[in-house]
Amino acid sequence: MTANNNTTVLAGIIWGFAGFALIISNGDESLLSASIRTVSVFFGSLLLLTQLTLKFERKYSPGLCAFLLYVILFLASNLANEISHSHILREVFLLYIVVVLYVLLSNERMVSSFVRGLYFCLVGLVFYAVLLIDFSLILAPVYRLQTEIGANGIGAMAVAAFTLAYGNFSENPKSKSSLIHVLVMLLSVMVVIATRSRTSIIMLGFAVVLLSWLFEHKKFLIVVVVCFVGILAFNFSLVDTVLRVGLFESATGDKDIYNLTGRTDVWFHGVSVILNNLILGVGPASASIEIDDHEGTYHNAFIQLMVTVGFFGAFPIIIILVLGMRNALCSKTNKVFRVIFLTGLLGAFAESRLLNYGSPANLLLLLSVLYFSSVGKNAQ
Repeated sequence: MTANNNTTVLAGIIWGFAGFALIISNGDESLLSASIRTVSVFFGSLLLLTQLTLKFERKYSPGLCAFLLYVILFLASNLANEISHSHILREVFLLYIVVVLYVLLSNERMVSSFVRGLYFCLVGLVFYAVLLIDFSLILAPVYRLQTEIGANGIGAMAVAAFTLAYGNFSENPKSKSSLIHVLVMLLSVMVVIATRSRTSIIMLGFAVVLLSWLFEHKKFLIVVVVCFVGILAFNFSLVDTVLRVGLFESATGDKDIYNLTGRTDVWFHGVSVILNNLILGVGPASASIEIDDHEGTYHNAFIQLMVTVGFFGAFPIIIILVLGMRNALCSKTNKVFRVIFLTGLLGAFAESRLLNYGSPANLLLLLSVLYFSSVGKNAQ
Protein backbone atom coordinates (compact mmCIF):
# COMPACT_ATOMS: atom_id res chain seq x y z
CA MET A 1 0.00 0.00 0.00
CA THR A 2 1.42 3.38 -0.99
CA ALA A 3 1.75 6.36 1.32
CA ASN A 4 -1.06 8.04 -0.63
CA ASN A 5 -3.38 5.09 0.04
CA ASN A 6 -2.36 5.02 3.70
CA THR A 7 -3.40 8.65 4.08
CA THR A 8 -6.73 7.94 2.39
CA VAL A 9 -7.33 5.06 4.81
CA LEU A 10 -6.50 7.43 7.68
CA ALA A 11 -9.04 9.91 6.31
CA GLY A 12 -11.65 7.14 6.42
CA ILE A 13 -10.70 6.29 10.00
CA ILE A 14 -10.91 9.92 11.14
CA TRP A 15 -14.28 10.37 9.42
CA GLY A 16 -15.55 7.04 10.75
CA PHE A 17 -14.53 7.99 14.29
CA ALA A 18 -17.72 10.08 14.32
CA GLY A 19 -19.49 6.79 15.00
CA PHE A 20 -17.96 6.75 18.48
CA ALA A 21 -19.36 10.19 19.40
CA LEU A 22 -22.32 8.90 21.40
CA ILE A 23 -20.13 6.33 23.16
CA ILE A 24 -17.74 9.07 24.29
CA SER A 25 -20.63 11.28 25.44
CA ASN A 26 -22.24 8.32 27.26
CA GLY A 27 -25.26 8.29 24.97
CA ASP A 28 -26.09 11.95 25.49
CA GLU A 29 -27.07 13.86 22.33
CA SER A 30 -25.22 16.89 23.62
CA LEU A 31 -22.89 19.56 22.32
CA LEU A 32 -20.00 17.18 23.03
CA SER A 33 -21.29 14.39 20.75
CA ALA A 34 -22.26 16.89 18.03
CA SER A 35 -18.81 18.49 18.23
CA ILE A 36 -17.03 15.13 17.96
CA ARG A 37 -19.07 14.20 14.90
CA THR A 38 -18.55 17.58 13.23
CA VAL A 39 -14.80 17.67 13.90
CA SER A 40 -14.32 14.06 12.74
CA VAL A 41 -16.29 14.58 9.53
CA PHE A 42 -14.69 17.96 8.77
CA PHE A 43 -11.06 16.95 9.30
CA GLY A 44 -11.60 13.54 7.72
CA SER A 45 -13.02 15.18 4.60
CA LEU A 46 -10.23 17.77 4.48
CA LEU A 47 -7.56 15.08 4.74
CA LEU A 48 -9.35 13.13 2.02
CA LEU A 49 -9.38 16.15 -0.29
CA THR A 50 -5.60 16.54 0.06
CA GLN A 51 -5.21 13.07 -1.49
CA LEU A 52 -7.62 13.56 -4.39
CA THR A 53 -7.26 15.11 -7.80
CA LEU A 54 -9.90 17.82 -7.85
CA LYS A 55 -11.94 16.57 -10.78
CA PHE A 56 -15.62 15.87 -11.30
CA GLU A 57 -16.99 13.37 -13.80
CA ARG A 58 -19.90 14.61 -15.88
CA LYS A 59 -21.94 11.46 -15.26
CA TYR A 60 -22.51 12.69 -11.69
CA SER A 61 -23.76 16.15 -12.76
CA PRO A 62 -27.51 15.33 -12.49
CA GLY A 63 -26.95 13.94 -9.01
CA LEU A 64 -25.11 17.04 -7.85
CA CYS A 65 -27.77 19.31 -9.37
CA ALA A 66 -30.49 17.33 -7.61
CA PHE A 67 -28.77 17.72 -4.23
CA LEU A 68 -28.23 21.43 -4.88
CA LEU A 69 -31.93 21.84 -5.68
CA TYR A 70 -32.85 19.86 -2.56
CA VAL A 71 -30.73 22.11 -0.31
CA ILE A 72 -32.30 25.22 -1.89
CA LEU A 73 -35.79 23.83 -1.26
CA PHE A 74 -34.76 22.87 2.28
CA LEU A 75 -33.67 26.45 2.94
CA ALA A 76 -36.97 27.68 1.48
CA SER A 77 -38.86 25.32 3.81
CA ASN A 78 -36.87 26.66 6.73
CA LEU A 79 -37.70 30.24 5.83
CA ALA A 80 -41.39 29.45 5.26
CA ASN A 81 -41.69 27.73 8.63
CA GLU A 82 -39.96 28.08 11.99
CA ILE A 83 -36.30 28.82 11.27
CA SER A 84 -33.76 26.34 12.64
CA HIS A 85 -30.22 27.66 12.24
CA SER A 86 -28.63 24.36 13.26
CA HIS A 87 -30.53 22.49 10.53
CA ILE A 88 -29.57 25.13 7.96
CA LEU A 89 -25.90 24.63 8.82
CA ARG A 90 -26.32 20.86 8.67
CA GLU A 91 -27.84 20.87 5.16
CA VAL A 92 -25.27 23.33 3.82
CA PHE A 93 -22.61 21.03 5.30
CA LEU A 94 -24.39 18.10 3.58
CA LEU A 95 -23.90 19.82 0.23
CA TYR A 96 -20.18 20.16 0.99
CA ILE A 97 -20.05 16.45 1.94
CA VAL A 98 -21.82 15.49 -1.30
CA VAL A 99 -19.28 17.46 -3.35
CA VAL A 100 -16.37 15.80 -1.49
CA LEU A 101 -17.83 12.33 -2.04
CA TYR A 102 -18.48 12.99 -5.73
CA VAL A 103 -14.84 14.08 -6.10
CA LEU A 104 -13.85 10.86 -4.31
CA LEU A 105 -15.98 8.79 -6.69
CA SER A 106 -14.34 10.59 -9.62
CA ASN A 107 -11.01 9.26 -8.25
CA GLU A 108 -12.15 5.64 -8.42
CA ARG A 109 -8.84 4.12 -7.30
CA MET A 110 -9.09 5.93 -3.95
CA VAL A 111 -12.58 4.73 -3.02
CA SER A 112 -11.50 1.31 -1.74
CA SER A 113 -8.83 2.84 0.50
CA PHE A 114 -11.32 5.28 2.03
CA VAL A 115 -13.89 2.51 2.57
CA ARG A 116 -11.16 0.42 4.24
CA GLY A 117 -10.74 3.16 6.83
CA LEU A 118 -14.50 3.15 7.50
CA TYR A 119 -14.35 -0.64 7.79
CA PHE A 120 -11.74 -0.40 10.56
CA CYS A 121 -14.08 1.88 12.54
CA LEU A 122 -17.04 -0.46 12.00
CA VAL A 123 -14.96 -3.40 13.24
CA GLY A 124 -14.04 -1.37 16.32
CA LEU A 125 -17.71 -0.63 17.01
CA VAL A 126 -18.63 -4.30 16.60
CA PHE A 127 -15.91 -5.40 19.01
CA TYR A 128 -17.06 -2.76 21.50
CA ALA A 129 -20.63 -4.06 21.28
CA VAL A 130 -19.48 -7.67 21.77
CA LEU A 131 -17.76 -6.66 25.00
CA LEU A 132 -21.13 -5.41 26.30
CA ILE A 133 -23.03 -8.61 25.55
CA ASP A 134 -24.08 -10.67 28.56
CA PHE A 135 -23.61 -14.13 27.05
CA SER A 136 -25.36 -15.79 29.98
CA LEU A 137 -28.58 -14.00 28.96
CA ILE A 138 -28.16 -13.64 25.19
CA LEU A 139 -31.01 -16.08 24.47
CA ALA A 140 -33.19 -15.04 27.40
CA PRO A 141 -36.58 -13.56 26.36
CA VAL A 142 -36.04 -10.41 28.42
CA TYR A 143 -32.51 -9.70 27.22
CA ARG A 144 -31.66 -6.95 24.73
CA LEU A 145 -28.22 -5.48 24.12
CA GLN A 146 -28.22 -1.77 24.87
CA THR A 147 -25.43 0.56 23.86
CA GLU A 148 -25.04 4.32 23.85
CA ILE A 149 -25.74 4.23 20.10
CA GLY A 150 -29.04 2.40 20.57
CA ALA A 151 -30.08 -1.08 19.46
CA ASN A 152 -30.97 -0.09 15.90
CA GLY A 153 -27.87 2.10 15.61
CA ILE A 154 -25.34 -0.55 16.60
CA GLY A 155 -27.33 -3.11 14.62
CA ALA A 156 -26.95 -1.04 11.45
CA MET A 157 -23.20 -0.74 12.12
CA ALA A 158 -22.95 -4.52 12.50
CA VAL A 159 -24.82 -5.12 9.23
CA ALA A 160 -22.46 -2.73 7.42
CA ALA A 161 -19.42 -4.44 8.99
CA PHE A 162 -20.78 -7.87 7.96
CA THR A 163 -21.31 -6.68 4.37
CA LEU A 164 -17.79 -5.27 4.00
CA ALA A 165 -16.24 -8.32 5.69
CA TYR A 166 -18.15 -10.68 3.40
CA GLY A 167 -17.02 -8.70 0.36
CA ASN A 168 -13.39 -8.63 1.50
CA PHE A 169 -13.39 -12.37 2.19
CA SER A 170 -15.11 -13.26 -1.09
CA GLU A 171 -12.69 -11.22 -3.19
CA ASN A 172 -9.63 -12.91 -1.69
CA PRO A 173 -10.52 -15.92 0.49
CA LYS A 174 -6.90 -17.11 0.68
CA SER A 175 -5.43 -13.86 2.00
CA LYS A 176 -3.79 -13.63 5.43
CA SER A 177 -6.65 -11.48 6.70
CA SER A 178 -9.42 -13.86 5.56
CA LEU A 179 -9.83 -15.37 9.05
CA ILE A 180 -10.21 -11.87 10.50
CA HIS A 181 -13.00 -11.13 8.02
CA VAL A 182 -14.75 -14.38 8.98
CA LEU A 183 -14.45 -13.45 12.65
CA VAL A 184 -15.92 -10.02 11.95
CA MET A 185 -18.86 -11.64 10.16
CA LEU A 186 -19.55 -13.98 13.07
CA LEU A 187 -19.29 -11.22 15.67
CA SER A 188 -21.51 -8.94 13.57
CA VAL A 189 -24.21 -11.62 13.43
CA MET A 190 -23.88 -12.07 17.20
CA VAL A 191 -24.33 -8.33 17.80
CA VAL A 192 -27.40 -8.11 15.54
CA ILE A 193 -29.02 -11.06 17.34
CA ALA A 194 -28.20 -9.57 20.74
CA THR A 195 -29.81 -6.22 19.85
CA ARG A 196 -33.17 -7.92 19.15
CA SER A 197 -33.57 -5.17 16.55
CA ARG A 198 -36.03 -6.49 13.98
CA THR A 199 -34.92 -3.81 11.52
CA SER A 200 -31.28 -4.89 11.77
CA ILE A 201 -32.17 -8.61 11.64
CA ILE A 202 -34.21 -8.11 8.47
CA MET A 203 -31.42 -6.00 6.95
CA LEU A 204 -28.86 -8.68 7.81
CA GLY A 205 -31.01 -11.44 6.32
CA PHE A 206 -31.53 -9.39 3.16
CA ALA A 207 -27.79 -8.67 2.96
CA VAL A 208 -26.96 -12.39 3.30
CA VAL A 209 -29.33 -13.24 0.45
CA LEU A 210 -27.95 -10.50 -1.81
CA LEU A 211 -24.30 -11.26 -1.05
CA SER A 212 -24.78 -14.98 -1.60
CA TRP A 213 -26.53 -14.32 -4.90
CA LEU A 214 -24.11 -11.69 -6.21
CA PHE A 215 -20.97 -13.62 -5.23
CA GLU A 216 -22.60 -16.86 -6.45
CA HIS A 217 -22.32 -18.62 -3.10
CA LYS A 218 -25.45 -20.70 -3.62
CA LYS A 219 -24.38 -23.42 -1.18
CA PHE A 220 -23.91 -20.85 1.60
CA LEU A 221 -27.38 -19.44 0.94
CA ILE A 222 -28.91 -22.93 1.00
CA VAL A 223 -27.22 -23.68 4.33
CA VAL A 224 -28.51 -20.41 5.83
CA VAL A 225 -32.06 -21.08 4.63
CA VAL A 226 -32.01 -24.69 5.89
CA CYS A 227 -30.72 -23.57 9.30
CA PHE A 228 -33.41 -20.90 9.59
CA VAL A 229 -36.19 -23.27 8.56
CA GLY A 230 -34.83 -25.88 11.00
CA ILE A 231 -34.86 -23.41 13.89
CA LEU A 232 -38.34 -22.26 12.89
CA ALA A 233 -39.64 -25.83 12.78
CA PHE A 234 -38.03 -27.25 15.92
CA ASN A 235 -37.58 -24.28 18.21
CA PHE A 236 -39.95 -21.44 17.33
CA SER A 237 -39.54 -20.05 20.83
CA LEU A 238 -35.97 -19.07 19.91
CA VAL A 239 -37.25 -17.15 16.87
CA ASP A 240 -39.90 -15.57 19.10
CA THR A 241 -37.18 -14.50 21.54
CA VAL A 242 -34.89 -12.96 18.91
CA LEU A 243 -37.59 -11.26 16.82
CA ARG A 244 -39.72 -10.32 19.84
CA VAL A 245 -42.86 -11.63 18.11
CA GLY A 246 -44.78 -11.34 21.34
CA LEU A 247 -44.43 -7.57 21.28
CA PHE A 248 -46.56 -7.21 18.14
CA GLU A 249 -49.69 -5.77 19.74
CA SER A 250 -53.10 -6.06 18.10
CA ALA A 251 -54.64 -3.03 16.47
CA THR A 252 -56.99 -2.65 19.42
CA GLY A 253 -54.37 -3.28 22.08
CA ASP A 254 -51.96 -0.92 23.77
CA LYS A 255 -49.71 0.80 21.27
CA ASP A 256 -45.97 0.51 21.70
CA ILE A 257 -44.12 3.06 19.58
CA TYR A 258 -41.22 0.66 19.15
CA ASN A 259 -43.27 -2.22 17.70
CA LEU A 260 -44.81 -2.49 14.25
CA THR A 261 -48.27 -1.40 15.33
CA GLY A 262 -46.97 1.76 16.90
CA ARG A 263 -44.89 2.57 13.84
CA THR A 264 -47.81 2.20 11.46
CA ASP A 265 -49.70 4.75 13.56
CA VAL A 266 -46.73 7.09 13.25
CA TRP A 267 -46.48 6.51 9.50
CA PHE A 268 -50.18 7.23 8.91
CA HIS A 269 -49.85 10.39 10.95
CA GLY A 270 -46.83 11.37 8.85
CA VAL A 271 -48.74 10.81 5.59
CA SER A 272 -51.50 13.07 6.91
CA VAL A 273 -48.95 15.79 7.68
CA ILE A 274 -47.44 15.44 4.20
CA LEU A 275 -50.82 15.78 2.47
CA ASN A 276 -51.50 18.96 4.43
CA ASN A 277 -48.07 20.43 3.66
CA LEU A 278 -47.25 19.22 0.15
CA ILE A 279 -45.25 22.21 -1.03
CA LEU A 280 -42.54 22.88 1.58
CA GLY A 281 -43.47 20.64 4.52
CA VAL A 282 -43.47 21.78 8.13
CA GLY A 283 -39.76 22.58 8.34
CA PRO A 284 -37.07 20.74 10.33
CA ALA A 285 -37.92 22.48 13.62
CA SER A 286 -41.43 20.94 13.60
CA ALA A 287 -40.64 17.59 11.91
CA SER A 288 -41.07 15.49 15.05
CA ILE A 289 -44.08 13.66 16.39
CA GLU A 290 -45.71 13.31 19.78
CA ILE A 291 -47.90 10.22 20.06
CA ASP A 292 -48.50 7.85 22.95
CA ASP A 293 -46.06 9.82 25.13
CA HIS A 294 -43.40 9.36 22.45
CA GLU A 295 -41.59 12.30 20.88
CA GLY A 296 -39.15 11.70 18.09
CA THR A 297 -38.85 10.91 14.40
CA TYR A 298 -41.38 9.19 12.17
CA HIS A 299 -39.28 5.98 12.07
CA ASN A 300 -39.28 6.12 8.26
CA ALA A 301 -36.65 8.10 6.36
CA PHE A 302 -38.89 8.81 3.36
CA ILE A 303 -41.84 10.02 5.43
CA GLN A 304 -39.48 12.03 7.64
CA LEU A 305 -37.98 13.72 4.57
CA MET A 306 -41.36 14.62 3.06
CA VAL A 307 -42.74 15.84 6.40
CA THR A 308 -39.73 18.13 6.71
CA VAL A 309 -39.58 19.65 3.21
CA GLY A 310 -42.83 18.51 1.58
CA PHE A 311 -43.29 16.21 -1.40
CA PHE A 312 -41.97 18.80 -3.83
CA GLY A 313 -38.99 19.55 -1.61
CA ALA A 314 -38.15 15.85 -1.43
CA PHE A 315 -38.71 15.26 -5.15
CA PRO A 316 -35.02 15.76 -6.17
CA ILE A 317 -33.94 13.10 -3.66
CA ILE A 318 -36.72 10.76 -4.80
CA ILE A 319 -35.44 11.08 -8.38
CA ILE A 320 -31.89 10.28 -7.21
CA LEU A 321 -33.10 7.19 -5.33
CA VAL A 322 -35.16 5.94 -8.29
CA LEU A 323 -32.17 6.45 -10.59
CA GLY A 324 -29.93 4.72 -8.05
CA MET A 325 -32.34 1.79 -7.76
CA ARG A 326 -32.32 1.31 -11.52
CA ASN A 327 -28.53 1.45 -11.70
CA ALA A 328 -28.05 -0.81 -8.68
CA LEU A 329 -30.33 -3.48 -10.12
CA CYS A 330 -28.73 -3.30 -13.57
CA SER A 331 -25.12 -2.88 -12.45
CA LYS A 332 -22.64 -5.72 -12.81
CA THR A 333 -19.88 -4.01 -10.81
CA ASN A 334 -19.20 -3.16 -7.17
CA LYS A 335 -21.32 -5.87 -5.60
CA VAL A 336 -20.70 -4.60 -2.06
CA PHE A 337 -22.01 -1.12 -2.86
CA ARG A 338 -25.11 -2.69 -4.41
CA VAL A 339 -25.80 -4.56 -1.18
CA ILE A 340 -25.14 -1.49 0.99
CA PHE A 341 -27.46 0.60 -1.17
CA LEU A 342 -30.34 -1.90 -1.28
CA THR A 343 -30.16 -2.94 2.39
CA GLY A 344 -29.83 0.72 3.38
CA LEU A 345 -33.02 1.63 1.51
CA LEU A 346 -34.79 -1.31 3.16
CA GLY A 347 -33.67 -0.12 6.59
CA ALA A 348 -34.79 3.42 5.76
CA PHE A 349 -38.40 2.23 5.85
CA ALA A 350 -38.07 1.72 9.61
CA GLU A 351 -35.41 4.27 10.63
CA SER A 352 -34.53 7.82 9.62
CA ARG A 353 -31.04 7.10 8.28
CA LEU A 354 -31.23 8.73 4.84
CA LEU A 355 -28.85 11.59 3.93
CA ASN A 356 -26.86 11.20 7.17
CA TYR A 357 -23.06 11.23 7.26
CA GLY A 358 -22.20 11.20 10.98
CA SER A 359 -21.48 7.47 11.32
CA PRO A 360 -19.63 4.90 9.17
CA ALA A 361 -22.82 2.98 8.31
CA ASN A 362 -24.78 6.10 7.34
CA LEU A 363 -21.83 7.46 5.35
CA LEU A 364 -21.53 4.20 3.40
CA LEU A 365 -25.24 4.42 2.53
CA LEU A 366 -24.85 8.01 1.34
CA LEU A 367 -21.72 7.07 -0.64
CA SER A 368 -23.58 4.22 -2.34
CA VAL A 369 -26.52 6.52 -3.16
CA LEU A 370 -24.12 8.94 -4.85
CA TYR A 371 -22.26 6.09 -6.57
CA PHE A 372 -25.44 4.87 -8.27
CA SER A 373 -26.73 8.37 -9.11
CA SER A 374 -24.65 8.48 -12.31
CA VAL A 375 -26.16 8.64 -15.79
CA GLY A 376 -24.99 7.69 -19.25
CA LYS A 377 -23.14 4.69 -20.63
CA ASN A 378 -20.96 4.31 -17.53
CA ALA A 379 -23.90 4.18 -15.11
CA GLN A 380 -23.80 0.40 -15.08
